[in-house]
Amino acid sequence: MPPELPRKLHDSVLFREAALSHLDSLHRFAIHLSRNTELASELVQETYLQALRSEHTFDRSLKHIRPWLFKILNNAYRQHFRRQSRGGPTQTLTDAHEDAAAANAALLPVNSRLEDLNWDQIDEELKHAIDALPDTLRTVFLLFAVEDLKYREIADVEGIPAGTVMSRISRARQLLMQTLALNSSGSRSKSIRSA
Repeated sequence: MPPELPRKLHDSVLFREAALSHLDSLHRFAIHLSRNTELASELVQETYLQALRSEHTFDRSLKHIRPWLFKILNNAYRQHFRRQSRGGPTQTLTDAHEDAAAANAALLPVNSRLEDLNWDQIDEELKHAIDALPDTLRTVFLLFAVEDLKYREIADVEGIPAGTVMSRISRARQLLMQTLALNSSGSRSKSIRSA
């Protein structure tokens, strides 16, 4: 057995563990991106399938795997709609891929950061305000505020300059504040009228 084989196997295990540790974050982002639970699951599966196929090309430190996975997910989402607009098949995964994804899910570590955020417990007004953001602003805002990616990582995921990322985050925050202020003043005026 060649001496580099155990090293490659060890690196492969580390790669897969690092990649799978971000499953919940990727799934949550895919749901917000696609607004469809079934499509989100397929996008995440496609993301991991592509990541595993490209494992040998990933030459960066494992600490950079998270933005790389988000970029793959974002590209899979865009590719889905390109296929759909051409009338092509929207299903990209076979049963074997789904079985492999289910088997890999058992290896997931417990997350302990913002990945544990339960969107069902967040104030409904904030959820609606975030969902109402234009897609370009919502995507960048969620990557920054929820997924805790840095400006340059978001720029890489989205394929846009870092300055555009900062601008979109700023505009998203402004729109959220305006929407929440309007909702708040609307709620107050309703309660005043009913009193």
